[in-house]
Amino acid sequence: MAPVQNLAYYLVLLLLWHPAAGNSRAGYQLSPQPERAAAGPAPQRLRAVYLSQVGVREATGRNDGAQVEAYLREIGLPRGYQWCSAFCVWCFRQAGIPAPRYGRARSWFTTARLLYRQDAEQRPPELGHGNLRRRNEPRLPPRPGDLVGYRFSGSAAINHVGFLDSDWGTGPSVTTVEGNTNLAGSRAGNGVWRNIRHKRMLYAIARFP
Repeated sequence: MAPVQNLAYYLVLLLLWHPAAGNSRAGYQLSPQPERAAAGPAPQRLRAVYLSQVGVREATGRNDGAQVEAYLREIGLPRGYQWCSAFCVWCFRQAGIPAPRYGRARSWFTTARLLYRQDAEQRPPELGHGNLRRRNEPRLPPRPGDLVGYRFSGSAAINHVGFLDSDWGTGPSVTTVEGNTNLAGSRAGNGVWRNIRHKRMLYAIARFP
């Protein structure tokens, strides 16, 4: 083999062997993978995990697909079930935060965890019952990683849950990351999306654990 041909042959072999060559193909997109944060405060680890999942999509729009089914397995359910709460459980556990296997969105919003509920007078525990803050003002400043609950379709109970992904601030809106939603903000969407929600849409905010 001539020297130039020999050099070209080994260059081709090197390109085929290089690890980056196997990471992508035309028309193929890798699914987001769990991001386990090994160190740092719990809210920071949690945020790293749920942000790593933005972009996950159902396979056929029927609460299915490899990653969606991984969320559902975390609460002992097969594909086909609503999975917003399962997504939250999965994220907590991937971040090393033990979490109950809640299948219902409303289960996260116990009285002890509530920071805010629509039309409720928020009582900061350090002030006691005689000192009430204004209605619709959280008793503690919400932060990224807190849980946000919604009551869609006229439901009397919370029927959708996701993560707050911005500081509360003074503006009318916040950013959230939610599973089983879509760009329009549905409670029965096709994936994990990062959305902007008006604060009036939030029925409750809770901090776990």
